[in-house]
Amino acid sequence: MTTVSNAASGGRDGSHYGVKLECPSVHPAFGGSQLPWSSDVDFKRHLLRLPNAFVTIALCRDKGSGSVIIDKTGKPRIYYPLSQHDRNELTDGAEMLVRISAAVGASTVMSSVIPAKGVVDLPSEENERRQAVDAYVRLIKEHGVTADHRSNVFSAHQMGTARMSARPGTGVTKDTGEMWAMKGVYVADSSLFPTPSGANPQITTLAIVFDMAERLERKLSELTGSKMPSKL
Repeated sequence: MTTVSNAASGGRDGSHYGVKLECPSVHPAFGGSQLPWSSDVDFKRHLLRLPNAFVTIALCRDKGSGSVIIDKTGKPRIYYPLSQHDRNELTDGAEMLVRISAAVGASTVMSSVIPAKGVVDLPSEENERRQAVDAYVRLIKEHGVTADHRSNVFSAHQMGTARMSARPGTGVTKDTGEMWAMKGVYVADSSLFPTPSGANPQITTLAIVFDMAERLERKLSELTGSKMPSKL
């Protein structure tokens, strides 16, 4: 991670469920997964240009939610329809990223919102360049972000699948991380978050788990009547 912008994190409605604009690390798996496929030759040509690519992402603090169910074969199935709010925010973020890329001198642009359009060359002449960028942005807005495989959308920092709550009916775990429905079973990761944090969750996760571990240590000491082994 090199650069993060909060220019759009407030969102259209000021709810702070907007998008962060970020420059992630670029390795072949990540960069290659976002490239359009027109032919094996074109894909290889674009992949070889990744060392010179300015790769950006719009990371949405989503308002939508989904569910996991067990199907008739016993396998888990994930259902996560994108809410209209999240689609709008991601579309806004995509526009900003294209304009930023053009502003810093990109010779070509490609948005994963419309991968079928492929990589688009930008003219060097100022007025032609501005017109080309505006035309590409119009295509992004007309197309919008979809969840039907016409846009390349990925998830990161999954949170809230076992959310903490004050009552059993509003969450999966207590504030100690212990599950309401199964005594003695604890969850200790970002699944505990009641809502998405809107930022990379490493420090928050570490802080919550540290608190849980200390409380669990005290509980076990009281139950056994002896102090737990000292921390390493």
